[in-house]
Amino acid sequence: MATNKKKIKHPRICYFNGELLKYEDVNLHISDLVFQRGYGVFDYFRSRNGSIPWLEDYRQRFFSSMEKAGIETDLDAK
Repeated sequence: MATNKKKIKHPRICYFNGELLKYEDVNLHISDLVFQRGYGVFDYFRSRNGSIPWLEDYRQRFFSSMEKAGIETDLDAK
Protein backbone atom coordinates (compact mmCIF):
# COMPACT_ATOMS: atom_id res chain seq x y z
CA MET A 1 0.00 0.00 0.00
CA ALA A 2 1.52 3.33 -1.03
CA THR A 3 1.50 6.32 1.29
CA ASN A 4 1.50 9.99 0.41
CA LYS A 5 3.58 11.04 3.40
CA LYS A 6 6.50 13.29 2.59
CA LYS A 7 9.62 12.61 4.58
CA ILE A 8 11.00 15.84 6.01
CA LYS A 9 14.77 15.92 5.88
CA HIS A 10 16.28 17.56 8.95
CA PRO A 11 19.93 18.54 9.13
CA ARG A 12 22.05 16.22 11.23
CA ILE A 13 23.97 18.15 13.86
CA CYS A 14 26.88 16.89 15.95
CA TYR A 15 28.49 18.36 19.03
CA PHE A 16 32.16 17.70 18.36
CA ASN A 17 35.15 19.15 20.22
CA GLY A 18 33.12 22.04 21.63
CA GLU A 19 31.29 22.97 18.44
CA LEU A 20 27.92 22.24 16.84
CA LEU A 21 28.72 21.04 13.33
CA LYS A 22 26.85 19.57 10.39
CA TYR A 23 27.17 15.80 10.34
CA GLU A 24 29.05 15.83 7.05
CA ASP A 25 31.59 18.35 8.39
CA VAL A 26 32.77 16.14 11.27
CA ASN A 27 36.00 14.25 10.70
CA LEU A 28 37.53 11.87 13.20
CA HIS A 29 40.97 10.56 12.35
CA ILE A 30 41.72 6.86 12.78
CA SER A 31 44.53 7.73 15.23
CA ASP A 32 42.07 9.46 17.61
CA LEU A 33 41.99 7.95 21.11
CA VAL A 34 38.30 7.13 20.68
CA PHE A 35 39.34 4.53 18.11
CA GLN A 36 42.73 3.64 19.54
CA ARG A 37 41.65 3.01 23.13
CA GLY A 38 37.90 3.43 23.24
CA TYR A 39 38.29 6.66 25.23
CA GLY A 40 35.15 8.70 24.75
CA VAL A 41 31.42 9.02 25.35
CA PHE A 42 28.94 8.58 22.55
CA ASP A 43 25.23 9.30 22.70
CA TYR A 44 22.49 10.31 20.33
CA PHE A 45 18.83 11.19 20.34
CA ARG A 46 16.12 12.03 17.87
CA SER A 47 13.89 15.03 17.76
CA ARG A 48 10.22 14.68 16.98
CA ASN A 49 8.15 17.55 15.68
CA GLY A 50 10.82 20.03 16.77
CA SER A 51 11.14 18.77 20.34
CA ILE A 52 13.38 16.25 22.06
CA PRO A 53 11.41 13.80 24.18
CA TRP A 54 13.22 12.69 27.31
CA LEU A 55 15.96 15.33 26.88
CA GLU A 56 16.58 15.44 30.63
CA ASP A 57 17.13 11.67 30.71
CA TYR A 58 19.65 11.91 27.84
CA ARG A 59 21.44 14.80 29.53
CA GLN A 60 21.74 12.99 32.85
CA ARG A 61 23.01 9.81 31.19
CA PHE A 62 25.57 11.75 29.14
CA PHE A 63 27.07 13.59 32.11
CA SER A 64 27.01 10.44 34.23
CA SER A 65 28.94 8.61 31.49
CA MET A 66 31.46 11.47 31.26
CA GLU A 67 32.02 11.35 35.02
CA LYS A 68 32.42 7.55 35.10
CA ALA A 69 34.90 7.70 32.20
CA GLY A 70 36.90 10.38 34.01
CA ILE A 71 36.46 12.86 31.15
CA GLU A 72 36.49 16.50 32.20
CA THR A 73 34.40 19.02 30.31
CA ASP A 74 33.69 22.74 30.26
CA LEU A 75 30.04 21.99 29.49
CA ASP A 76 27.47 22.95 32.09
CA ALA A 77 25.43 19.95 33.22
CA LYS A 78 22.39 22.22 33.56
